[in-house]
Amino acid sequence: MQFSQIFVALVAAVAQAQPLESAHQVDEAELAQLAKRSDASFTTYTDRGCSGTGEPHSPTGNGAKDNFAGTRKSLRLSSITPGFHLTLYSAKNQAGIKDPRLNSGNVGQCWDAGSANWLSWGLFNDN
Repeated sequence: MQFSQIFVALVAAVAQAQPLESAHQVDEAELAQLAKRSDASFTTYTDRGCSGTGEPHSPTGNGAKDNFAGTRKSLRLSSITPGFHLTLYSAKNQAGIKDPRLNSGNVGQCWDAGSANWLSWGLFNDN
């Protein structure tokens, strides 16, 4: 293959590439599928009002917990098993301010972080 052909093929491949930001957009069908296998399904956002870059989460089991990839300023709870609650924390490793505590009555709502943004979460069974 000549250099010009390789160059043309490379330019064509780059022109068809999707920006990385679009890869992070939340697909509602994908969330619904994940929710069927988990005890909770929620998406966190980098900006208030459930906007900005979304990061989907679908934890399973009492005591599931993790740190967010970065600071999160809002969240939309898509589903949660009755009897479970999701708690958000202002520090890593489930430390700091615990706010809010979300359950099945909060499904579909958008929640903005209070005075402190969220850095971690925990899923717990109330039963």
